[in-house]
Amino acid sequence: MNGNDIEIGGFSAAGWEKNERELAANVEDMTADQVKHVQLLVAALRSGNFHQGKSKLTTVLGDGGHRDCCLGVGCKVAIGNGFPLTVRFESRYDSGGADILMYGFGAEATPSVLPVSVQQWYGFGMSNPWLRRLPDDRGIVDGPLISAAQANDGMDWNYDQIADGFERTYVTPNLDKLNGGNERMLDSMDYDGVIAADARNDDAAIFPADE
Repeated sequence: MNGNDIEIGGFSAAGWEKNERELAANVEDMTADQVKHVQLLVAALRSGNFHQGKSKLTTVLGDGGHRDCCLGVGCKVAIGNGFPLTVRFESRYDSGGADILMYGFGAEATPSVLPVSVQQWYGFGMSNPWLRRLPDDRGIVDGPLISAAQANDGMDWNYDQIADGFERTYVTPNLDKLNGGNERMLDSMDYDGVIAADARNDDAAIFPADE
């Protein structure tokens, strides 16, 4: 068997090499502002002000509280930092009967991955960005890249682990772009409320973080 025919997580070894090359080019092409945006996401995931959910960007509970996957936090961070993004409430969206928030306007509206415009705000190469797996206690990295949604939904990574993955993948390799490499990692920030500006009519709604 040719070495390139070996499958890892459903991809051939050659496929993973392609993913690695594309990720490396993506990370290299990120601007300083985009790296800072990822730092904001990392800080928000570590802040303790969000409650983790699965499968959908944001699930709305009966009491009005939210459960956000890591990419849902990503949408809220972009909105909270001035990015104009439409947010639409969808009642009983799927067969499970969940109420959710849809992010994005028109064709880019999505319930489960980043809208293209938010993806570009962060500088990610895809709407479900790759994360580098974290080393174990021996410092060994087990396996290839993992998507953010897979880490959140399939591998049960908590917010701290996902924050480490984003930082390891997109921030640490780009610290030289931030004030000559002397900028420290951002501290966790206080997201008491996230402003969701409706791009169609400039109305705004407040989606508070859960108590």
